[in-house]
Amino acid sequence: MAAKQKEAEEHELANKKQQIAVEHANQRLSEAIQLLIKNMESNKNIAKEFEAVFQSYEQHWGEMKKHKQDLLNAAKVTPLNFDQLYIVQDKIYILGNDEYQIQNDAYQIGNVEYDFNNYLDALKSQEEGIRVGWEQLQTAAAQNSLGTPLPKYTEVEVKGYLEDVEQELTEVESTLLAKKKSASVYDDKAKGLLQEMTDYVDGLVAMEDE
Repeated sequence: MAAKQKEAEEHELANKKQQIAVEHANQRLSEAIQLLIKNMESNKNIAKEFEAVFQSYEQHWGEMKKHKQDLLNAAKVTPLNFDQLYIVQDKIYILGNDEYQIQNDAYQIGNVEYDFNNYLDALKSQEEGIRVGWEQLQTAAAQNSLGTPLPKYTEVEVKGYLEDVEQELTEVESTLLAKKKSASVYDDKAKGLLQEMTDYVDGLVAMEDE
């Protein structure tokens, strides 16, 4: 009798452990999914971080083009004496400052890229958390002979969350690549314009005043 009672208690304890394993697996998977949802919700407008930087690029590039024209206009003054040449040469420093401002915009792009990469890393980590959580829940549910509690999520639901992550990863990586490329164009144009005007001014020859 005592042996049968002990066997029954052990059986009941084993069943309880199986149920607890399912409960814990449900909780872990639920926490992983909620963390993903919270992360994606708080970063759904992450691409807008680029807007302020590119507005700054537009502003500084517009100023640089204007200052280029100011320089060309100053160089057209005749006769181009030494005093006038000094004025032209001074405008190169203004263009240099414009180019420096665009370099600072490039630095700001780097800051936004850092935020994007952190977000991508978090997404990948949370995606892995969901995969592991789902595997653990499947294992716990399969070993639970009582059949209760049931898994909190279905395979279709978990697959949907994982597909959402993959889509978000693709979109964020695509946005980051496109914006970095656009920023590089501004950087190259600014450097090219400054070099062009520097070479132009270096080639000017002042005339002696009569």
